[in-house]
Amino acid sequence: MAFVLHFGKLNAQTITCDNFKIKHFIADSINKNTMQMGIEFQANTTQMIGYPYISVITDCMRDTIAKGQMFYFGQIGNTTQDFPVELIKSNYCEPLNVTFIYLNENRTDTCKFIFGNSAKHNKPSYQLFEVFPNPTTGEFTLEFKDNIRKHHLELFDFMGCKVFSSFFDGSIINVKLPELPSGQYILRVDGTAKILILH
Repeated sequence: MAFVLHFGKLNAQTITCDNFKIKHFIADSINKNTMQMGIEFQANTTQMIGYPYISVITDCMRDTIAKGQMFYFGQIGNTTQDFPVELIKSNYCEPLNVTFIYLNENRTDTCKFIFGNSAKHNKPSYQLFEVFPNPTTGEFTLEFKDNIRKHHLELFDFMGCKVFSSFFDGSIINVKLPELPSGQYILRVDGTAKILILH
């Protein structure tokens, strides 16, 4: 997995967003609707942040997939701590955008992180449908592996602008897109995303 830090509110304090790194995003062993996000606090053991928590996680489509709340009193430097978040949406695409909040010297700081690889989906349901041919000239087929009959299809460019949206019935659907520029698009069907390449 790729780890890329994006900086939130930075100031002259000794602890900044540079001191944190996401280590993992794993399922909770007890509650199936909870995920644990491990955050490493890279500082010496004499440093501490207060009331850290993950407020929200969004996916590559900017949909909210999980929310958290204050859970711990603090985190000491040179430790990795798992922060629980309640899963709102089980089907999602990476990279994930994570908002991490903590108290530092009586001031609330917010860090923004990006976690994961582009267009990677970490749930088996990613394969609930196949799209072919891909690459395509604008006409393609969707074949579904579930018994759901109604489907919502959306197509986004890589700037996040929706360029096509439609509802379809059936387990095999032929789609003809309007004329669009060649390039990579994000195809989202019923909340699950894949990359679609147009020639």
